Amino acid sequence: MPDHVRNRAKPGHVAAPRTRLLRSRMRRALVVFLSLGSVWLALGVTAQEGESACETEGRCTQRGSRWVAASDADCRSSFGCESGGRCTARRGVCVIGSREDCAQTMSCELNGYCSFRDGECVIGGDADCARASEGCPEDGTCTEENGRCVARSASDCRASNGCSAAGRCTPRNGRCVVGSSSECAGSTRCARAGMCVQDGDRCIATNASCRASTRCRAAGECTLVRNRCAATKEEECAQSEECRQKGHCALLTSGPGGAMGSSAGTYCGPRDARACLRACDADQRCSRVQFSGRFQCLASSADGALGGTGFGGAHLGGSDLWGGAQLGGGLQRGSGGLGIGGLGLGGLGSGSSMSSMSSMTSTMTSTMSSTTSRPRRRRVSMRE
Repeated sequence: MPDHVRNRAKPGHVAAPRTRLLRSRMRRALVVFLSLGSVWLALGVTAQEGESACETEGRCTQRGSRWVAASDADCRSSFGCESGGRCTARRGVCVIGSREDCAQTMSCELNGYCSFRDGECVIGGDADCARASEGCPEDGTCTEENGRCVARSASDCRASNGCSAAGRCTPRNGRCVVGSSSECAGSTRCARAGMCVQDGDRCIATNASCRASTRCRAAGECTLVRNRCAATKEEECAQSEECRQKGHCALLTSGPGGAMGSSAGTYCGPRDARACLRACDADQRCSRVQFSGRFQCLASSADGALGGTGFGGAHLGGSDLWGGAQLGGGLQRGSGGLGIGGLGLGGLGSGSSMSSMSSMTSTMTSTMSSTTSRPRRRRVSMRE
């Protein structure tokens, strides 16, 4: 038997020195690889923690294994400063340090928490309540009482948007409420939606007030249904201003997602695409489109600007939001007949292209991003 076969078969045979050396090197390489992986993972987690701590808490400087707020500038760039007034750096963290810290917060601007007391932002007086954009001008809560903004003055209630819009003109138990039907009658909800009669702390509609409302004349919503004025008769639709101006002459039923539909589930709208065409001017193109469960006629001028019947006459970058193209509608006058996807059966329609829509979308997105983003501070490591 050859020597190499004889040696391999012997029990307890010891491997050659070359084999032992190779195994030892492989074990050392594995240890080094695992160690480097652990270091890399730890560095990645530490960097991620630092990014979050800097953005939310102002802890943007690394000292050893900890991230701390090294200066007021670190704190002022954080969300904690903007939302809660934690704009002053003390002992490595951001705290509320002064009235100036409180005065620049959203809580001050919206709710009057503009004064500094015992390390917190509080409502310190009537002047703070008067600054609150959501309280004093909206609800008449312009008086400070026990650290809260409340409504105590009839003049404050009468000057608020809640009085002019919804008839809440009388102070009661710290808030403005409806005090009489005369306050309801003077509100815009009465004129527009027929909510002209007091019922407890609110204004409600009646059949008589619905028939006298703006929405009855404009949109045929002349009948009281479930405490609201709604369109229930086709003849009232036919007599409305929207029938003459927009072709909304038929009584239709709201579809799924009809958040804009009436309480009765019916509304005045275009019966078909031809109803939109008849209401359209010669220099416009009109489409019957469904929006929030309701059909409507959408008109736009030849250059792509949404016209008077489309979203209040808004102009979106010269692009037609709907592209003049809708299945089940989209009749265009004078430039190509029935338009689907902007192409007319009788020629090329004037609907805007997908490229212009894409350009408009990207422009709007970039504009919103540039105006809403907060500049980010660079995280600083003491190791640099």
